Amino acid sequence: MVDIFLVFSLSGFLHLLSAAYAGVPDNLGAIFLFFVGNATAITVEEVCRPRAGRNSQMIWSFLAFLCELMWFYVSAPWFAYTALRLPVEKNAMMPFSFVEEFGSRAMTGVVVSGWTLWTVVSGETI
Repeated sequence: MVDIFLVFSLSGFLHLLSAAYAGVPDNLGAIFLFFVGNATAITVEEVCRPRAGRNSQMIWSFLAFLCELMWFYVSAPWFAYTALRLPVEKNAMMPFSFVEEFGSRAMTGVVVSGWTLWTVVSGETI
């Protein structure tokens, strides 16, 4: 569970830095809370999930997915509200885009390669 909080906290911190760099309006702490809140929701879902047989495991996995989706819907404004307050003429938070720089095919290759590496190294799919 510590690794989830570490990764989500690091992601929240990096998103916070990029928002500060882009000049996003105040309420930057909510961006960090969004990521830590999602780590908390995943931890609560894992702790509350019963250890059941194979047939009921699929049902619980589906219910867990619905709970996490609901949590994302509830907490998404913490992250999105600050970005939505940007001026209309500012269409991007960062002054560059990897997709525009390298192309969508190259970025798709990076994502697929990362997923493949994850699957090979960890032995499980996402």
